[in-house]
Amino acid sequence: LLGGFLAALAALREAYGWKILGMLAISQWVVKGLVWGFSLSTLDFLLRDYAVSGPKMQVYRAVTMLPWAMKPLFGLVSDAVPICGYRKAPYIVLVTVIAVAAHAAIGLSPERSLPVRVVVSCLVLGCVQASVVDLLTEAAYAEKIRRRPESGPDLMTFVWGGITLGNLLATASVGFIIEHWGPSAVYAVIAIPAAFVLAPTCLNWLEEDRLSPEQAAEHRSRLWQQKELVVLVMLTGAGTLVLVGVGLLQESVWVNFGVGAVISVVIVSAFLLLLRPIISLMNCFF
Repeated sequence: LLGGFLAALAALREAYGWKILGMLAISQWVVKGLVWGFSLSTLDFLLRDYAVSGPKMQVYRAVTMLPWAMKPLFGLVSDAVPICGYRKAPYIVLVTVIAVAAHAAIGLSPERSLPVRVVVSCLVLGCVQASVVDLLTEAAYAEKIRRRPESGPDLMTFVWGGITLGNLLATASVGFIIEHWGPSAVYAVIAIPAAFVLAPTCLNWLEEDRLSPEQAAEHRSRLWQQKELVVLVMLTGAGTLVLVGVGLLQESVWVNFGVGAVISVVIVSAFLLLLRPIISLMNCFF
């Protein structure tokens, strides 16, 4: 079994290079698998310490997950606004620094000293890291797969196998940490592995080429030509931000439900109006 794994790993290294494999191991296995697995498994226990009611806990849980719905907006911003010529690495560094600070704020503050809305805001920032890192590294390995499609299934197995192992490790160990040190301590622990992705990103293990100002402007011009796509992405992102704000600031579960229903109708209508029916219906389904 070990020999087969090492042989498959050697074949992947030959096809795609060790840098992208190392980047995926840290970004996908550690950040998305381990760190996000710890955070999600601890969320309910943390909110229970604040005596949050069941319905409101579900609202906060949904708010915490909303950055996953903002991946199209994150992708549009990173493509349209490269930083120092790079479209991926600076954004990974930015969200990672913010997420590490957010995890540390929860984990190192005295128990229940932070207002619950501040805690949920920190959880949202942690999810933003997982979402952005996942999105931008997915884009990187998708480019690799297009060049060497014959090894694509093996690379996907490498990624998702590691994510699953990270989730299993988090699920298996989170109970011990919560029982002995409390749910807040989990976030102090995960602040450390959440920062691991900084090193390979700064060393450009993504193998990202730097864009000249002219190349960035040309790419941005191509994006703006896809007006329907831009409108839908901006509308979806704005709707998600509204849901985050209402979820954090509004106590009434019914108000959250009403705002969510209205935003859903607006976004679904926009998809139906701006895209061909077969495409819009498929997107609305998912």
